[in-house]
Amino acid sequence: MKEQIREKNAFFNIYIVAALLLLTFPFVVTFSEFLSRIFEKLYLYRLIQDFIVPYETRLVWGVLNAIGLKVAVTPTGIITQNASVYLSWNCLGWQSLILLVLTLFTGLSGRFSTASRVETILIGVFGTFIINVLRIVVVVLFAVNFGRTGAYLFHNYLATVVAIFWIVFFWWFAYKFVLEEKQKG
Repeated sequence: MKEQIREKNAFFNIYIVAALLLLTFPFVVTFSEFLSRIFEKLYLYRLIQDFIVPYETRLVWGVLNAIGLKVAVTPTGIITQNASVYLSWNCLGWQSLILLVLTLFTGLSGRFSTASRVETILIGVFGTFIINVLRIVVVVLFAVNFGRTGAYLFHNYLATVVAIFWIVFFWWFAYKFVLEEKQKG
């Protein structure tokens, strides 16, 4: 019974965060741009741009080739017959990682075993990474099928909805199959 109440409280908190994100969507997009500009002034983004972006670009290239779309890859982008998509450090999904970290504070509150907490964190981080790779794949598919405007709309607006759905699914999965209460004793 306590587990169900704790689960409902955690989901309630996650839904509240999701609702607030959707209500404040224009502000969130603007604030994300503001944070990006600050980060760019620190020049730390160069590490991500120079080392992580080429790796993630190759992953996107691999997925696109696996689904039959013939594409070329550069260290910072994907080129198809009718579209070119530039990938920057800001496109990798750091916002969804921050959202995940914020929900971890609420979602992991309670008497859960250390092993199940670690497993939950690893699933969350790995899942968020995979979701972001797939999100970039979808941006490329939008660019190919709907042009630059379609890719832009998905990248800047629908991707936030995808991140929220991922977080909700992740917590459902964690509470249902991963998190275990500590044994009293």
